[in-house]
Amino acid sequence: MDYLNSYRKIVTKQNEETLLQILKDTGHWAKLRAINFTIIDDTILPYILTTVDYQESDSGYFAGVMIGISLEQSCIRTLDTTYSYKYFYLPLVAKPCAYPEIAKAYYSEEQAIRHELRHIADMLHWINDEPEYLDNVLRYSYEAATEETLQHSIDFEVKKIFRLEPQALQDDHESGEDMLIEPFIFGRYMKYRCTTQQEYLEIKLSDYVSDLKEMYVKNYPQKKGDIEHFFEKSVGQYGEHIFGESPYAALRHVRKDKIQKMLAYSIEAVKQSE
Repeated sequence: MDYLNSYRKIVTKQNEETLLQILKDTGHWAKLRAINFTIIDDTILPYILTTVDYQESDSGYFAGVMIGISLEQSCIRTLDTTYSYKYFYLPLVAKPCAYPEIAKAYYSEEQAIRHELRHIADMLHWINDEPEYLDNVLRYSYEAATEETLQHSIDFEVKKIFRLEPQALQDDHESGEDMLIEPFIFGRYMKYRCTTQQEYLEIKLSDYVSDLKEMYVKNYPQKKGDIEHFFEKSVGQYGEHIFGESPYAALRHVRKDKIQKMLAYSIEAVKQSE
């Protein structure tokens, strides 16, 4: 199957109204809390851009995020009569209607969208090479996880992080993004400027994995010990090219060390401003 070719047939400007109606009919439009919808005829890859009604507390600092929607074949068959798989994975880029002013000083919305486009391109090639990914999304994504599929789900999501994020984060860093920002107290923020691309990659990936683990623990607190073990096993399998030997131990060290770096950097910034 040439999945990229199917994607190009379906995601076109002339199909904009049809795809919008499909999202509304399937309930995805309401679930996304979407406001605007447009298809961008980008020179590299056409893509769907939506604006979503996320509040600051929900969206953090993101200026773009890739969301994948699994549609039944019947939904898109009129747009590509040759498509033969049961489901079609439709990626889109979502951006919040508002995000903190401080983020605008350090992050580029344009680069954030390019980051997500890199994910879409890599994802399309992944599906093209491994069509079973379409079924695995429905079985093992975080949203589909059950106690019985917990280990498979964690492995699926951790693999996705290490397969998709490093190259997109490298693009971010090469565009000039090297600042980390996190809420602190009383409306203040902690900051830290990474000194190397490797440090930037390690910190960002450790955040992604740790945040994902917290999401699983929140849903399955009775499985906390198992979840820790499953994450250690999956990071050990996929994370060595970033974190070296003993990748899970290295990831946890990076995560812990980040807080100290942010505190020291922020204190020094305050001293210099006095």
